[in-house]
Amino acid sequence: MKRLLLLAAVATATACGGGSDKKDPNCNPADPAACADGLVCEVVQGVGTRCASPVVITGVVYDLSLGLEAGPIEGARVVPLDVNGAPVGSAATTDATGAYSVQVPAERDANLAPVSGHVTLRADADGFATFPSGIRSAVPVDLSAATEVNAATTQWVVASSLTDVGLDPTSGAGTGRLHGNAAQATAGALVVAERTDGTVRTGVADASGDYVIFNVPAGDWTVQGYTQGVNYQPAPVAGLTDLEDRQVDLVVKNRAAATVTGSIQPTGQNQPAALDTTVVLVVRATYDVELDRGESPPGLVARLTNATGTRFSVPGVPDGEYTVLAAFGTDGYIRDVSGIGGTAPVEVLVENGVMTSAPGAFKITGAVSFADPGISPSTGTVGETLVTDASTPTFAWQAYPSATGGFDLVVFDSLGTPVWAPARLAAATLSVPYAGAALEAGRTYQVRVTAYDNAGMAVSRSEDLLGVFTYVPPAAP
Repeated sequence: MKRLLLLAAVATATACGGGSDKKDPNCNPADPAACADGLVCEVVQGVGTRCASPVVITGVVYDLSLGLEAGPIEGARVVPLDVNGAPVGSAATTDATGAYSVQVPAERDANLAPVSGHVTLRADADGFATFPSGIRSAVPVDLSAATEVNAATTQWVVASSLTDVGLDPTSGAGTGRLHGNAAQATAGALVVAERTDGTVRTGVADASGDYVIFNVPAGDWTVQGYTQGVNYQPAPVAGLTDLEDRQVDLVVKNRAAATVTGSIQPTGQNQPAALDTTVVLVVRATYDVELDRGESPPGLVARLTNATGTRFSVPGVPDGEYTVLAAFGTDGYIRDVSGIGGTAPVEVLVENGVMTSAPGAFKITGAVSFADPGISPSTGTVGETLVTDASTPTFAWQAYPSATGGFDLVVFDSLGTPVWAPARLAAATLSVPYAGAALEAGRTYQVRVTAYDNAGMAVSRSEDLLGVFTYVPPAAP
């Protein structure tokens, strides 16, 4: 019922004159007055630009521990991002029912219907872990799935299970906030607050440059913005107190950004037939060693294929300390975890607009592959996340050529905390039922499998974004 009411509200909230504006068939996207009220200037395939009804993403932000209907979160901040982490619209704040609506640009077909566009969602709220974080990754929302809603007005609405965002409650996370504007953040910015003891909190600047960082503990902080091509002055924050909401605007400094270069070396077994992977820079302060991931500023990514080769170049890198990650995704590769030369997490330092420590070459190798579906029984998917109704699901993976020493298996909860790690499994064992602490209904988990050789050296593991599942027990009869 909540979704029906939300869609009805969306259908009647915006005053617009239909699907196009005949007075201006070739609008200027940079001109906010190019289209009639309620219409937006969008790119149309093979035509140019036209005025069209806007595309909005609607959904509900809720407490995962209570469920969608029982746990709406008021005051959560939702920002739509493109696949490279750059905002594609302004942030929205949820109402008392947890509902939000954000407008996003979308390429159109000849009938002005949205086509082939994807965005992800970031959500933050007081007392809750940021989404995405830990093992929880944001699955891209397909804008071509938008439905045209007609009433007194017209909008293209995207609403699905992927646009409802469940947040994990946290305890003792801090009650302060930092907010402000990141000048020149038209392409977005990752904003990182770091306390002197190493505690880190993050936020993102939306298309207007505004950012908010939630759950900030009391103390002294330094706030730093990161975005491609822009260097910000670090902003000190002295004596933040509990429940305080401090304004901290970021100022650009007159310094060019650097180009970070290096190379990867595909090696080992079980490699995909062709090289097709990415290299990303994550801010070192956000890097989680256990999960081997961190938060990346918008645009700091390079794609490598057989055609481009194994050398990478990331331009526009602002001053800072970064961890370089390759093969972060579902491309059949992982960072080589064997512990031999060229396999440690790679770090790079950019100072005064210059790359002062080069990452050099580092190795990637073929990943351990899950069986199909890998987690059983499965009752469907939410995006790339499997759903199971079994309290003790079975995890299954494929044999790995050099896994003569067996396999380690770890199950993480959605905050990245290990909840089950059985003793090492024999090389012939390719499946095992879950036998850890009781899974919590509605919660998301990840299983990770690592292969070992006879010498006890890790040779590979499963991919960072696979093995994710949500436990949804069957409804009571």
